[in-house]
Amino acid sequence: MLKMKIEDEGRLDGIFDVLNLPNEGESLVVADSELEVTRLLEALVTAENLSKKAEEENHKEEELQVAFREIERVKVNEASANDKVKKLKKLLS
Repeated sequence: MLKMKIEDEGRLDGIFDVLNLPNEGESLVVADSELEVTRLLEALVTAENLSKKAEEENHKEEELQVAFREIERVKVNEASANDKVKKLKKLLS
């Protein structure tokens, strides 16, 4: 950024005009707007990150539910197999 010492404040507006920049007041508004846009973008990124984490958590929860269902299925099959073994032992004795 170019820094200059200007003795006459009236010349300041002229410098903004020559450099095709907004005047001092407009510069502050632009800077505030840019800061607000930056804050909004940061908030958007944060929200997107939270959304991705929530999706990952949902996916993990679904995988966990599938695992629990599989465990229950194995337990039922094990109980059925044990019952069949008992019946076979009874037939053989």
